[in-house]
Amino acid sequence: MDNAGFAAADSSGGLRVFNAASGAASLDAFVGTSTSASASGVTFGNGSAFFSVPAGTQTVTLNMAGTNTTVVTAANQTFAAGVNSTLVVTPPASGTTALQFFVVPAC
Repeated sequence: MDNAGFAAADSSGGLRVFNAASGAASLDAFVGTSTSASASGVTFGNGSAFFSVPAGTQTVTLNMAGTNTTVVTAANQTFAAGVNSTLVVTPPASGTTALQFFVVPAC
């Protein structure tokens, strides 16, 4: 996965989603209150293309692909203008069922 060549829109950062959660459904990503997916059908072991995210604090919601079923809510994530980041979705912690995530800036 290479971010070479991606330039976010003015006053935006770049974001891609990587699905590292084996056994999880394919994922659609939504930013803020948007009802249009910024990334669609991200399968296990794959990442989406980069997409622009408004700079500042945003919520990224990940749904099971093609549904309204939310599996991850990444609230209060800060994105800097001109910086590409990767949101990595991981399997649940031992003894839990909720998928986890972390965001890697400048990646």
